[in-house]
Amino acid sequence: MEYFRGDLTQEPSVVLTKSMLISARIPRGLWNCTIAKIPSNLKHFKALDSYVKGIHVYEKKGKCLYLHGPYGRGKSGSAVAVAKEALRRG
Repeated sequence: MEYFRGDLTQEPSVVLTKSMLISARIPRGLWNCTIAKIPSNLKHFKALDSYVKGIHVYEKKGKCLYLHGPYGRGKSGSAVAVAKEALRRG
């Protein structure tokens, strides 16, 4: 089943289900990751928040977000949070 259509909305409009998370191949241990749970004092929070707010525009332009850094800095959780927002926006 395909959930990503390539026309993301500005505001979240889809309720995520267990089957959507499984289809997106998001590991169960990361299902609870959300943008709201990322501490705002982290160095990369502003970039993540900005990307999520403009994800509908960035997706149309083919722009992506590149996360890098040492082990244990929250890259996977951040990536899942952004992916879940994309799923929620259609």
